[in-house]
Amino acid sequence: MNVLVEATGKTPHIYEENGDLCVWGVIIPENPTEIFARLNNIVSTKYAENHKLKIHFSLGYFNTSSAKFLYNFFKKLKGNEGITIVWHYEADDEDILDSGKEFEEISGLKFEYSDTLLDVSK
Repeated sequence: MNVLVEATGKTPHIYEENGDLCVWGVIIPENPTEIFARLNNIVSTKYAENHKLKIHFSLGYFNTSSAKFLYNFFKKLKGNEGITIVWHYEADDEDILDSGKEFEEISGLKFEYSDTLLDVSK
């Protein structure tokens, strides 16, 4: 695991594993601009390397302002061939699953879904 951004109590852990980009934890900062600017930079750099990138999202919670930034993030990725979004959720967490489906619908991207959360304890 190559850690790119350490998690805080309000921001996610962003790391690379086996060539995939992973975003794990919560996104509840007062101002999400900084964390999403960093995420956008990382995605741009990784995608530029070979025009292919799989991004895993395993979020326990995100607030309303972060939802807007997530929507804009996904919408910006639309049309980039080779980008795959994998939306992880706990099997009994319908809210997170529904959020992924809403992001997929309104952004126009195709998501893959996994009811297995990422494990950052490895």
